[in-house]
Amino acid sequence: VIPAMPEVVKNAKIAVIKRKLDVVKTEFDSQIRISNPADIQKFLDQEEKILIDYLKIFKDLGVNMIVNNQDISDKFGAYLAKEGIVAIKNLGDSDIKAVTKATGAKKVADLHSLSEEDLGFAEKIKFEKLADNDYVLFSGCKNPKSVSILLKGGLEKILDSAEITLHDVLSVVAKVMDTETVVAGGGAIYIELGKRLRDYANQISGKEQLAVNAFAIALEEIPKTLIKNAGLDEIENMTELRAAHKTDNEKWFGIDTMTNKIEDNFKKGIVEPAALVNHVIKAGSELASLILRVDRIISAKGSKLPGL
Repeated sequence: VIPAMPEVVKNAKIAVIKRKLDVVKTEFDSQIRISNPADIQKFLDQEEKILIDYLKIFKDLGVNMIVNNQDISDKFGAYLAKEGIVAIKNLGDSDIKAVTKATGAKKVADLHSLSEEDLGFAEKIKFEKLADNDYVLFSGCKNPKSVSILLKGGLEKILDSAEITLHDVLSVVAKVMDTETVVAGGGAIYIELGKRLRDYANQISGKEQLAVNAFAIALEEIPKTLIKNAGLDEIENMTELRAAHKTDNEKWFGIDTMTNKIEDNFKKGIVEPAALVNHVIKAGSELASLILRVDRIISAKGSKLPGL
């Protein structure tokens, strides 16, 4: 609110309010007629008493941080700074929601109903300027339900790329936490599925066998692409990868592009959500079926009846 307030607050007790901290004006225009000059001071004293009463509420509860989505007057801000209380004013609804979820505070409109249970907590609050923007950093919250991740970069394109990557990573983590099911990454699951499909193809014959083998080859394109993108030899690594999948105990063997080795990725913690694998296989199958169906319609349209 004002520069005199501390830039760092430790063991912060946070009050989140939605009330203008100033002498409230009446909704209608009014005039006050004063016949005695002494009444002027009484009028000013009464206005000051309103602000002092506000301040007393915060002091009695030990509040040292105020977050408000409405205005705070400079006069009241000076009172707060004198008591070592920091305040933020005119905060947006989304930011207010983030603060309440992070600190555990409850938003209060009536100051007289503010209690200890409504207050939030943070071990440290720091006001910091990064580039051209001012930030308030809340850290050490007891049980935060909302967190922020600050990305820094020299170029806007780098930041955009980092944001997309981070979003993908968080989406994967959220999916894992939601489904609680993972499989080994590094192409392990696709190689194993391809192997089992080939075993099944050997038990059938005809066009169905060709279709099943084609499906197995399509699945192996995923680890093959992974190996290509890592700059490794495709034929050598794919051969080694297929050879590694001999028994059920070796079903999680995949390529580790950090070490360029084929190892048990499940033991190494290289995993991906099982739901993602299900989606890839289902979406790929539906797309292939759609292409075949469209190709059949085009072929039928281009054909001519005999004798015409």
